[in-house]
Amino acid sequence: MSAALSNEAPLGKRRGRHRTFEDVEVFQQVALILLEGGMSSFSLPRLAQRVGCSHQSLSERFSSRAGLLHAYQQWTISIFRENVAELQQQFPSPIEQIRQLLLMPLDERIGGAGRFHSPGLWVVLFLEAQRDPALAEDLAESQTAIQALLRDMVKEAQRQGELRAGDPVLIAEALLTSTTGAAVIWLLHPVEDVFEKMERCFDGTLQRFTP
Repeated sequence: MSAALSNEAPLGKRRGRHRTFEDVEVFQQVALILLEGGMSSFSLPRLAQRVGCSHQSLSERFSSRAGLLHAYQQWTISIFRENVAELQQQFPSPIEQIRQLLLMPLDERIGGAGRFHSPGLWVVLFLEAQRDPALAEDLAESQTAIQALLRDMVKEAQRQGELRAGDPVLIAEALLTSTTGAAVIWLLHPVEDVFEKMERCFDGTLQRFTP
């Protein structure tokens, strides 16, 4: 998505040249608001204030909070795909590609956008999805897309002999769950670097599938 938003005021009330905003700026602020205060703190008026555009421009672009969250999930899928393509260019080893993908801090994943913390963000969304069927459907779509990408990476690792033969869907799921689960546990007792904990769990799980 690359559509731009405008904070243009009605005729007669304009002060100087109005500014336009790319969707990516909106999505970055969505993530920050959710991390700072959870779903209860998230609203289109607050988001508009953070982005620096009008509430109306957000409503016209995304129609509703639910529409915005759906667009946000679609954006995260596209970012994930971009990351996979970049890592495939950087690292010959499929295992290293998977490692980098699952352990990459969210601020690096979306271009250094600021104070992002991916484990906390996913927990916020998963908890809210228990009460919001539309969000749950969006998250399920995201997880399906992510697992499909991981499955293909696992298949390539098996083809190159880095992983033993086995169901690539189950292996991909195990690797993803190991890092996600480690992040959730870390939130209860954050006494070490979260990515060190995630890497330790990833490596422990990976050992089950290496030749």
